Amino acid sequence: MLTILVALVAGLGPADGVSARQTEPARQTAAASAQNWNEGRALALIERARAVRADQQIDSAFQSYQARANGFVYFFIDRPDEEERTLIKADQIALDVFWRAPDEAKQRIVGQRNEAVLPTNIKYHLDHLTVVQDDFGDLIRLGDGDEVEAVLHPAAPGSESQYDFRLVDSLTISFGGVREPLRVYELQVRPKNPDAPAFVGSVYVDRATAALVRMSFTFTAASYVDPYLDYIRISLDNSLWMDKYWLPYRQEVEIRREMPAIDFLAGSIIRGRFEIGGYDFNLPLPDVLFRTTMVSAVPIEQREAFDFQRGLFDDLEEEGLAPSQELERIESQVRAMAMQQAVGGLNPLRLHWPSTSDGLRYNRSEGWVTAVGTSFDLGETRLRLLGGWAFGPDEFQGQVTASRGLLGGSGSVTWRQDRSRDLGPLPGASGIVNTIASAGGTDYSDLYRVRGGEVAWAGGVGGQRVRFAVSAEQERTRGLTVQTQSSFRAAPGIQGLNRLTGRLSIEERTRWGGRLKVSGDGGIFEDQNSDSRHGFGGIELEAAWMKNGFDDGLDALIEFRTGHRFGALPTQDLFWLGGRGTLPGHEFRDRAGDSFILIGGEVGREIAAPWLALHVLGATGWTHASGLSVPVRGNLDDVGGWRASFGAGADLFWETMRIDVMHGVPDGRWEVVFSIRPDLADWL
Repeated sequence: MLTILVALVAGLGPADGVSARQTEPARQTAAASAQNWNEGRALALIERARAVRADQQIDSAFQSYQARANGFVYFFIDRPDEEERTLIKADQIALDVFWRAPDEAKQRIVGQRNEAVLPTNIKYHLDHLTVVQDDFGDLIRLGDGDEVEAVLHPAAPGSESQYDFRLVDSLTISFGGVREPLRVYELQVRPKNPDAPAFVGSVYVDRATAALVRMSFTFTAASYVDPYLDYIRISLDNSLWMDKYWLPYRQEVEIRREMPAIDFLAGSIIRGRFEIGGYDFNLPLPDVLFRTTMVSAVPIEQREAFDFQRGLFDDLEEEGLAPSQELERIESQVRAMAMQQAVGGLNPLRLHWPSTSDGLRYNRSEGWVTAVGTSFDLGETRLRLLGGWAFGPDEFQGQVTASRGLLGGSGSVTWRQDRSRDLGPLPGASGIVNTIASAGGTDYSDLYRVRGGEVAWAGGVGGQRVRFAVSAEQERTRGLTVQTQSSFRAAPGIQGLNRLTGRLSIEERTRWGGRLKVSGDGGIFEDQNSDSRHGFGGIELEAAWMKNGFDDGLDALIEFRTGHRFGALPTQDLFWLGGRGTLPGHEFRDRAGDSFILIGGEVGREIAAPWLALHVLGATGWTHASGLSVPVRGNLDDVGGWRASFGAGADLFWETMRIDVMHGVPDGRWEVVFSIRPDLADWL
C-alpha cells in the first residue's frame, strides 16, 4: 500500500456571520496591463499594499481583538486520474484567537474531536491546526519549517527584487454588513527565478485602501523541504471589520503528497477549511496570555467535551472532498503564468505501476505476469510507460499514456499493446485476491487481449459533483487461450475483432455516500473471421445511496445497476452475472445477456470499532438474452431470469476487509467470500 507521510499547513475556512462574504466575478480585464509584467500601476499597487499592511500594526485605535475560529481538517487518499477520493480521518477544531498590538498573537485549541475511517497514525503539527492571523508575516513558514522554511511574502519589503507583478483583473466583492460592494484588483505574482523558493499565485488588493483582501497561491518546487510534497495550495480571505480593518475570515489549505520514487496513481491529501468570526475589539488582554507558546491547547478532556454546533461530518456533507473553486483556480493561475514546470515538488522521473497486481499477478489465462513502468513529468504533460511479460503465452504487453490538463479537465492519449481486459459488468475479485485464488485453482477473471489507441477527456463541474468523461477508442481484440486446464472452469469464447468505439459518461456524486452515473457507447466492429461489419451500442445506469449513523447506530447501503446493449454483440460486450462480485452462491458468470438488472443492499452495525462490524446483505439480479449464443455457455435464453443471494458477514480492521457467507436462491449453494473494500480494490 501507499506509504503516507503527512503534515498539515497553518491557516484555514466559515465563521459566525459578521461580514459574510459573497464574490460575484464582474471581471473587467485591465487590457492596458494584462500582457506586461512590472508596469508602473502594478508596482505602485503592491507598494501601497505594503504600506497599509505596516500601518495597521501601529494604528493607535486598534489595540487588540479576540475571535473564535471553527474548522474541519480531512486526511484522505485521492486518485486524480479517476477523480476518486477515500476519506481516512476527519478532525473538527475550535480555536480562541487573540491579537495585541503591535505584533503579539496567540491561539488556543479549546475543542477537538476526530474519527479515523481507515487505519492511520498521522499526527499533525500543533501549529498546523490553527489559522493565519497576519497573512504569514514577511517570511512564509509552514509545518514548523518541515514543509516550507522561509519564502518571501509578495508584500514584504524588497519583494520587487524577487517577484514580477502583473495587474490582471478587477473584481466586485459584496459583504454582509457593508453598505456598498467593494472593488478589488487582482495582482498576479511570479518569481523572477523559478528555481528559487518563492510564492506563485495572486493577491487581491482593495481598490480604495490597498489593503490585502485575499491571497490564493502555491509555491515553487524549490520551496518544499519535504521530498514527498507534490504541492501546497492556500487560499486566505479577509473581511472588513469596523469599516477599516481587514482581518481573517475564511481560510483553506490543501497539501498533497506522493512517494518521491514511485508514481502509484494515488497520493495523500490534507485539506483544512476554517472560518473566523465573533470578533471583540480592544479588550484588555492579560500579559500572561502571551507568555506561553503561540499555540496552546486546553486539556484533552476539555477539548473532547467542547459543545460543537455542527457535526463532525457536516462540512463534508455540504462541501465534499473536492477542492473549492478558489483552490482549483490556483492551477489555472499557474498555467496563465507559464509556471507549470516550476511548481511541482515531486521528482519528474519515477517508477510507475497502475496497480499492485501489475507488478506481479497470476491467472489461468496469462500464467505469471510481471511488469515495470516509469513516468516523466514534462511541464504540463505527464508521460507514463509500462512494459511487462506474460509467461503463460510468452508474450509482451505494454501501455503508453500521455496526459495533461485540458479545457478545465484532464485529457489523455493511450496506446495499449496486448493489455488484458476482463468481462463485465463487475470484476470478480481484486488483482491480489484473484492471484491467491488462481494459485489455488479458482480464477475469477475472463481475460482477453486489447491492442489499440484511445483519446479521452474527463472533467468536473459544480465542485466536482458532476463529472463528464468522453473517449474514442480503436482496438483489436482477441481471446486468450487458457494456459492451465487442470482444475479451472471453462472460459467463454472471445471473438477476435477490430472495433471503433465512442463513449460518454456523466456522473453525479452526493457530498457524502451517494452517486448516480449514466454511460453510453456505440460504434462499429469487424469480425476477424468473417470480415463482416456490424454496428452496436449500449447504455448503463448506476445508482447508490448510503446512510451512516442512524439513530439506532445502523449503517445502510443500497446499490442499483442496469444496462441494455443492442446490435450485433460479441461475447465480451455481454453482461455477465453469477458468483462473487454480483450474485454469490451461484456459479461464477454462468448467465449473460444483452440486458441486466442488479440490485444489492446491506445493513450493518459496528460491534467493536474499528476492529469489527457485522452486517446482513442481499442481492437480486436478472439477465435477458435476445436469442444470442456464446461458445461454451450455449443458448443464453435458457439461463435468463431472476435470481437472488442473501447472507451475513463481518467487516474487519476499519472495514478494509470483509468476509461474507452467502446463499443463492433458487437452486444455489452456500459460498464464503473474502474481499477488499471496493474503493481500495482497484489499487490491488
